[in-house]
Amino acid sequence: DSSMANLVDLVIASAKSPSGSVARREAERITLVTLAHLKEDYRRAITLRYLEGRSVAETATAMDRTERSIHMLCNRALKKLRDALGRSSQYLSKAP
Repeated sequence: DSSMANLVDLVIASAKSPSGSVARREAERITLVTLAHLKEDYRRAITLRYLEGRSVAETATAMDRTERSIHMLCNRALKKLRDALGRSSQYLSKAP
């Protein structure tokens, strides 16, 4: 799914090698699992903004929040996803 790939791009650096492609698929799976365990507000903000491709304004309207709060929610959620991938890196294939 391209929206999940776009989210993973925000969380990890992309790799072009075959082993990098495997690592990327593994990172996508870990990202999905981690996303499911985020607080509801974080998960909803990330889903609306990055997976559904809504603008910050559209996300703010859908969540009845300010645009500034959407920026904060997304930044915090992305940090949590990055942290989770960092802890899970032992499960990712090593890219050359």
